[in-house]
Amino acid sequence: MDVAQNATDPGLPPEIIQLLEAAIEEIWRQIRVQPNTYLLTNTDYRVFNYFQERFRGNPIAKQAIARYWAHRHDVDGQRR
Repeated sequence: MDVAQNATDPGLPPEIIQLLEAAIEEIWRQIRVQPNTYLLTNTDYRVFNYFQERFRGNPIAKQAIARYWAHRHDVDGQRR
């Protein structure tokens, strides 16, 4: 993720692209299996955010992101 997010050259190495594509496919599969309950991990969120354009306007994706942020805000029992 760090390589992809910090890349200044639009062309990423093929092995990085393959890893990211495999990761987003698995994350999206998990979200679809549990559309109302799957909680993205921090790493899941970073990958999902990298591909955000792919899911723009998708209500299931919006719910998954909202759950992630709600959980992040409830860390340590404190709302931020």
